[in-house]
Amino acid sequence: MNGLDRSRGTQGPAMARTDRLFETIANYTYDWESWLGSDGELQWVNPAVERMTGYSQEDCLKLPGYPLPLVHPDDREKLAGLLAAAREGGSGNDVAFRIVRKDGGIVWGAISWQPVHDKAGQRLGVRTSVRDITERKQAEDAVTDALAEAERANLAKSKFLAAASHDLRQPLQAASWFLAAIEREAGPARADLLASLRHCLDSTEDLLATLLDISRLDAGVVHPEVTGFAAADLLEAVEMEFSSAAAEQGHELRVVLSSAFLRSDPILLRRIIENLVSNALRYTRQGRVLLGARRRGSKLWIE
Repeated sequence: MNGLDRSRGTQGPAMARTDRLFETIANYTYDWESWLGSDGELQWVNPAVERMTGYSQEDCLKLPGYPLPLVHPDDREKLAGLLAAAREGGSGNDVAFRIVRKDGGIVWGAISWQPVHDKAGQRLGVRTSVRDITERKQAEDAVTDALAEAERANLAKSKFLAAASHDLRQPLQAASWFLAAIEREAGPARADLLASLRHCLDSTEDLLATLLDISRLDAGVVHPEVTGFAAADLLEAVEMEFSSAAAEQGHELRVVLSSAFLRSDPILLRRIIENLVSNALRYTRQGRVLLGARRRGSKLWIE
């Protein structure tokens, strides 16, 4: 192909026209196309190589070890193995690697490869096609960086909340003490108002405690301590904690004890169940709240 093809031999007019047609199509293909012989030597490369690498077709045909000198040093071993497998008849698609341009710049390509045979089935070498994926890689890197930054910000937030838990709880505890003093001095006329205020304060403390528990777990400050214990002990403790509150709200809290034994962190698990029962009582208009456990295989479902 005008000095850029090492394989042309004697051929008839019909074959020459077919070759010219294929040559025209190949030369105007946007991707960087190459034909490597069975010995690994470059036989032909299309003009797109210069757009992607800065090296001309002539440069490539003179380049020992093509295409590895155009590949980033950290990716050469991967490409060399890929091309060796291709010469043994293997094929593949869309393997990303870095290209070192003639001007020193770095771009990304994705290579596809397949063996080439003549009509008699004789292996002629390997065809490779490289597509420029620089923009795609830049977009992927931007997403990765954004996710990493979000994770760093989230961890910083969690560490801050974990470290500030005492300072955040202190104003609520003071407000609770002040409210208790007011409750002792106030008359019946203010009882409903103070009860509503107490309910709001307790709800805020519950939400804050839950937020801080989650933040401490996220920050790695709290590590679950898994141990074995009786489910009945846990359920009974929750019943004792909430039975009075349920009665004050006009609800019945019924807890069905279980003979099962669990392996979990008893403190964290109790906190989860307390939140569950607290929400059930808070959003139940009338009737009762039932807390129980069911065996399902090797697990125990608490509902």
